[in-house]
Amino acid sequence: MRMASVLLTIISISIFSNIGQSAFGKSSFILSYGGSYVDKAYDVKQTNDKGFIVLGSTTSFGFGSYDILILKFDESGKFQLGKDLGYSYFDIGSCVLQTADSGYIVGGITDNFGTSDDILLIKLNYKGELEWTKTIGGEKGEYISSIRKTIDGGFILIGDTKSYGAGDTDFFLIKLDNSFNIEWSKAIGGKSKDYTESGRQTLDEGFIITGSTYTYGAGSMDTLLIKCNKLGDIEWAKTIGGTSEDHVFSVIQTFNGDFIVSTIYCDNMCKVLLTKFDNSGKFQWSKQTDGFGTPYYKSGFELTSDGGFVLAGYYGEDPGDIYFIKYDNLANIEFSKRIGGEGMDYGNAVQQLDDGGYIIAGSTTDEVLQKQVLLIKTDINGEIEGCDYVKSELSTAISVTPTIITVNPLSESPTLTFQEQSIRKYSLSAEATSLLCSLQSDDVKEDFGLEDVIISLQICSGKSEIEHFKDTNDDNKINFEDIIFMLKSISSKILTK
Repeated sequence: MRMASVLLTIISISIFSNIGQSAFGKSSFILSYGGSYVDKAYDVKQTNDKGFIVLGSTTSFGFGSYDILILKFDESGKFQLGKDLGYSYFDIGSCVLQTADSGYIVGGITDNFGTSDDILLIKLNYKGELEWTKTIGGEKGEYISSIRKTIDGGFILIGDTKSYGAGDTDFFLIKLDNSFNIEWSKAIGGKSKDYTESGRQTLDEGFIITGSTYTYGAGSMDTLLIKCNKLGDIEWAKTIGGTSEDHVFSVIQTFNGDFIVSTIYCDNMCKVLLTKFDNSGKFQWSKQTDGFGTPYYKSGFELTSDGGFVLAGYYGEDPGDIYFIKYDNLANIEFSKRIGGEGMDYGNAVQQLDDGGYIIAGSTTDEVLQKQVLLIKTDINGEIEGCDYVKSELSTAISVTPTIITVNPLSESPTLTFQEQSIRKYSLSAEATSLLCSLQSDDVKEDFGLEDVIISLQICSGKSEIEHFKDTNDDNKINFEDIIFMLKSISSKILTK
């Protein structure tokens, strides 16, 4: 009996492993999620279980004029959970991270609790259940654009402030420890408006932040890039631009410590500009990619495992698609894609996955101008085989020389405190999900029937014929009773083999 039990366990592991890898392994898809009004995604991250956590905003569900939207999907795009978080008025999510306890920290803005917009932090457990809600802000308004993990186990919040600093709007950095207590904060900028778009911790435990500035630079609005030490003190600052307005997407640090800034600027045609600096702020090169029509300024830009970069944004020719570009480490284009259908499609965030493919989050507009969350998973080449929504484009990157200016922004260290708040939550269902394109690996069928399990059993047992397997529900689909019956039968066959 012990031998039969061991064999039964081995066969079970083999069968479920084979079926699991085939049905829920590498896959590509395009799906949308939403209701009758406006639903958007602003951030997406791969989770510890290889699935995806998506953050955005909704007017279709919930309590206020805008609520925060949290969606969790598994690796194959199957809906796992959805939450609407908000109060009476305006709550929008801008960034999300999975935490060490497999829960999530959500960053956003709210006008429900203070005299103006405040930064909103929400902690959820791994089931999406609410643990706590906190706000931080002054009298005039604050905004958060990103939250990142730091080497010491804490977090850095990056956004804007109108309440603190030297000008109308300044860059805003808030360092938290691993228990979400404030360690320090900085307001950095000039006498006019300086808006943060992106930032992260650097290899030397400092921070790199970027955004748009009306205070400094050569044009009416230029890119501002600031390097800080581990305490948020400025080490150097540069502007990038020309006579046109320059709108920033993001900044990344390469594996050797250099920095790449992605921006878009428009004269007669909009152009994406990638500019590289070394870790001391010395200009290295700049490459532009032409042909992007009317700009949409929120785009995703991330480092890839081969040292290159990937960019996902908005291609503004009517009706407008997502542009999706993979660059090598010198900003030469490796592939360029347009992704979209008949309506307008926006890409707001992108990340390379553990399997080398990519996940893109944004929004799509249908024929009646309803916006829905859009989630796209491609293979390593940016493809979804057999999907008409993905088209290859011919694009080239050429070298250019923007105007680079060294500047000296002002900095102050405001004293901040969190305020504990309460927020409402509403659970969402899978019914709002629509699958637009799907490719399962190895041409696998979506529903595994009894015949598929029998083939797996034949392989495991070495028997070419297996007779009289029971289908308890007569539905040609596997269930636990079917499998138990089969495993008991095949284990006895193996013992007599």
